[in-house]
Amino acid sequence: GLGGKGERSRRQQQGLVMAHAVPYTLFRSGTSKGPLFLRKALEAVPKSRWFEAGVDRLEHIAATLVGSGHPYGVDGLGGGRSSTNKSIIVSGSTVEGSDVDCLFVQSRINTFGVDGSHGDCGNMVASVGAFAIEKGLVMPALPSTRVRVRSLNTGTRYEIKVQTKGLPGPGGVVGGVPRVQYSGDQMIAGVDGTGSPVVVTAKGMAGTLGRGILPTGNASDLVSVSSGRKVRVSCVDFSRPMVLVACDDLGLTGSETKLELDADTGLMDLAEEVRREAAMKMGMGNVEGMTSPKIACVSPGAGGANINTRYFTDPSQRDLHYALAMTACQCLGAASLIDGTVASEIASGLPTDSLTPADGDHEVIVSHPSGSSQVKIVAENGELVAASYVRTVRKIAEGSAFYPLE
Repeated sequence: GLGGKGERSRRQQQGLVMAHAVPYTLFRSGTSKGPLFLRKALEAVPKSRWFEAGVDRLEHIAATLVGSGHPYGVDGLGGGRSSTNKSIIVSGSTVEGSDVDCLFVQSRINTFGVDGSHGDCGNMVASVGAFAIEKGLVMPALPSTRVRVRSLNTGTRYEIKVQTKGLPGPGGVVGGVPRVQYSGDQMIAGVDGTGSPVVVTAKGMAGTLGRGILPTGNASDLVSVSSGRKVRVSCVDFSRPMVLVACDDLGLTGSETKLELDADTGLMDLAEEVRREAAMKMGMGNVEGMTSPKIACVSPGAGGANINTRYFTDPSQRDLHYALAMTACQCLGAASLIDGTVASEIASGLPTDSLTPADGDHEVIVSHPSGSSQVKIVAENGELVAASYVRTVRKIAEGSAFYPLE
């Protein structure tokens, strides 16, 4: 036999371990980064004796290639942070109204595995449009191409508008097959430089848990923590389930930096305790070891924003987001429009004087440690039904990642 992991390590050092080459494209997508794979490329990987029973095979392969199980992700394409330990599996869709299906994979960091509770990533999904075009799953058009995406994680439908351009031919005439345009003048908070705007519109993401946009049935609730005090929270499920709490109730002003909050172990412990207690009220059970629901604290907006936030990527890992996840931005935007929530009571400049949101498009600007992000929330017949936002994406690398077979 091969003699276990010690023998495997020896064989690796001697260059004897076989590996399967898996094509990938690495994107910076919004404020996140990760590789995108074609489903058929992962399905072509031979079975490995290192595969763990009870784990989805394709997710296992993706997590391995990202480098799950190491705090720095040194053995893969990831970066040892929630925002960079991501990947997406893409395939053509057979469902009416969708061009492609995507499965988002959030790989764990310190232990090997996948966090199946995470749901979608609003930043990473922006890159699915460019990837689908470049892999021939969607035919490009000029001056932009619409890519319709179905999330296999949540069922949310996305429409991604990708800027495309033709190549100049003889005499400067533009012709040939249009290409994805990555360059442009669009700026987003948390990313240096500019890029081509990618417009993402999401639909069907109200109540991902199946319990409505307010999964506890209330606009706000009280949760008890071990110190004996009660903390007021709003549990909102729009694009993802979230727990919202006033910064004041966590002893914060809302102006703190990521460096300051990551170092505050007492704060992170409190945020995690509030998150777990609120999850029980949302019907999610014990969420220890899971990153969903997410938690964020809110305060009055800064610099012309309607509301300000500090968004905890994973308080158990002492990790505050350096900017803002776009699923969280959508949820915060929606919560700011719902009368009686912690967010709506703190937000300013928004129509929150009625029990149901006014029909129409509502732009919500959310400030965060890297600046501010905008999201447009759409209300129809008194219900919140869609959201749209702008991201930029950059293709960083393309090639083969090697999955060990021994």
